[in-house]
Amino acid sequence: MLRKFIPSVMDNSVGEGIEICVADNASSDGSLEMLRSEFPVVRLIELDQNYGFAEGYNRALEQVDAEYVVLLNSDVEVTPHWLEPLLDYMDTHSGTVACQPKLLSWHNIDLVGMILDWLNTGMKKDPEGLIRRVGEIFHGNIEAALTRVSR
Repeated sequence: MLRKFIPSVMDNSVGEGIEICVADNASSDGSLEMLRSEFPVVRLIELDQNYGFAEGYNRALEQVDAEYVVLLNSDVEVTPHWLEPLLDYMDTHSGTVACQPKLLSWHNIDLVGMILDWLNTGMKKDPEGLIRRVGEIFHGNIEAALTRVSR
């Protein structure tokens, strides 16, 4: 998955001060070697053992010096300008700790929302292919989230 989706992250996450890092939770699938050979500009954060999801992220974040960090699963494809509205929102809402883009199903791009949306209101179709509403959500997903880092 990483080989398939990281090119979209590299191509669509550009700008001053943006660094693409991959945290490796002591994987044994050859992904580190693949990243070193095929994507040498990506900064690798190698953990000495598998710390699990939350502790792995926390240990990796200790090694990143930034105002904002995007937590992004390896199976997420991003599109042009995906990051700009998130950064704009965070810059203008200092009390916000995290925000995320609308997540679309990769297999059926017309379906939008998460399971909670489906349970509460049914899957919605948007004629433009995206719902561009900004607002609070009941449940977030760390599959793709921009977080404010406080040190």
